[in-house]
Amino acid sequence: MALVRKNPEFAAIADGAEPGGSIPFLTEADLNPYDQAILERYTTMDGYDSFPDFFAEYGDDLKDFQLKWIVVTTANMSLRRSFLYEVGLFDEQYKGWGMEDTDLSYRLYKAGGDFCFTPHIVNLHQLHPRGSTFAAEKDFRRNSLYFCHKHKSLEAYLFYRWTHQEIEMKTANNMFKLAKSDASLAEELTFLYEKLFFSNVGSFPQ
Repeated sequence: MALVRKNPEFAAIADGAEPGGSIPFLTEADLNPYDQAILERYTTMDGYDSFPDFFAEYGDDLKDFQLKWIVVTTANMSLRRSFLYEVGLFDEQYKGWGMEDTDLSYRLYKAGGDFCFTPHIVNLHQLHPRGSTFAAEKDFRRNSLYFCHKHKSLEAYLFYRWTHQEIEMKTANNMFKLAKSDASLAEELTFLYEKLFFSNVGSFPQ
């Protein structure tokens, strides 16, 4: 409500609201995501807001991208409810900002899910106050460590190294593509990465 009151367009409505009452900020017409006037009014960024380089490199279908699950951030995600219940809901051990949606998409991938990007679907995200960048980075580091400790997989370790700028995503993608074609290589790489990870990172911080 404090954020809404800062908008002159809504301030009068918000100030006149009764405690516990409802406030009709949006009409049914406002909910049409294909109305150009609405898009022009509310949109602050055009195009892909996440991973534009990936789509430019591999196309909208990400056909040759081996780690599709990392682009699924639940911003505008649809799947069967039964599949969601099958793999489990968000893991509440992730605290603060980041990784709970990546963990969910990874579990969907491990359960046989495939991912398809549909560029014509519009997603409107409400801007909101955020915490400090330092706090978010601290949360993300802790949560990405938990992700690796939880899954102990080659994909998890490659993801960690990429997010911490230790490896290029194209390199990670090529490594995993090669590992998928050779089970013994995949096993050896997982062993080496796990050994490297735990020797450098150590135990998971509680």
